[in-house]
Amino acid sequence: QLRVPDVRKSQRILGFEAKTLYDPKRNELFGAIEQLFTTARAGDELVLQYAGHGTQVDDLDGDEADGDTPGKDEALCPLDFADGALLIDDDLGALIDQLVPGARLTLFMDCCHSGSNTRVGGQRPPDPAATSPPRFVRATPDLLQKHREWRGRHGTRGAAGARSAHPELLFTACRSDQVAWESDGHGEFTLRATGLLGRNGARVSARVLHQGVMSAFGPNPRQQPLLDGPADRLDAMLFGG
Repeated sequence: QLRVPDVRKSQRILGFEAKTLYDPKRNELFGAIEQLFTTARAGDELVLQYAGHGTQVDDLDGDEADGDTPGKDEALCPLDFADGALLIDDDLGALIDQLVPGARLTLFMDCCHSGSNTRVGGQRPPDPAATSPPRFVRATPDLLQKHREWRGRHGTRGAAGARSAHPELLFTACRSDQVAWESDGHGEFTLRATGLLGRNGARVSARVLHQGVMSAFGPNPRQQPLLDGPADRLDAMLFGG
């Protein structure tokens, strides 16, 4: 059921030129994000959404000593993740560091363990008829070993603390110690967030959108979406007007 990665024809959504990448391998996903970030200019408004599976793997460079899940890197699972080719939070941070000052970035991360990060069937829940599975890939000993081997061949981002302080806005589907859920193949966070944006366009602040998503999950949510970003962007119009 998996297809060769492709980018559908660009379309306009909320004033943005929107492109969608389907079932990418790690290098394709990394390259597409890198191209988006490195071609941006000061004053550009960028939005990156990831909707798919996530996992946690051992931190190999010692920069995850605290937080909800110390000693773990949060990771996205591209098509070839089973070979150890994961896109970890360090990778995403290094990509964000390439943004030119003055470009504005908003991220929507709808995957398990997405709280501090800035799809495939083999390890999904066993019930194929389930309509509400978690977007989670279990990091088996084999996957962890392949991750170590892959990073050994390709290197890690570098010393801990190397991140700059680029003022991105980050919406996540859940905390870093939680899983994100989906209904009929659609992320429950994405369904709520896009529904609110569809009704309100970009005429809301980040904080108002986050509060709306939280309200849409109800009083006892099984996942807790988070919002992080610089104070001056939390209450400003989400996409800068």
